[in-house]
Amino acid sequence: RNIFIVSNQKYKQKIESIFTTLQQLKKLSFTDVVGRAETRTEIIVSFLAILELVKQQRICINQDICFDEMELRLRV
Repeated sequence: RNIFIVSNQKYKQKIESIFTTLQQLKKLSFTDVVGRAETRTEIIVSFLAILELVKQQRICINQDICFDEMELRLRV
């Protein structure tokens, strides 16, 4: 069983990084976000940051077809 520890600061930075990028580009694919990750931990932190932004109602996620690419956009 693997246990990983992520600093709260790194998690918050990832949240703001995704949000800022969305403000500039208007949309991102899920792959755009997690594809830059170099480790499993970074993938998990990115995924959790996306979930937090959805929870805060700052972004929304769209997926047209099951197992298709997920698209992230700012919530209007």
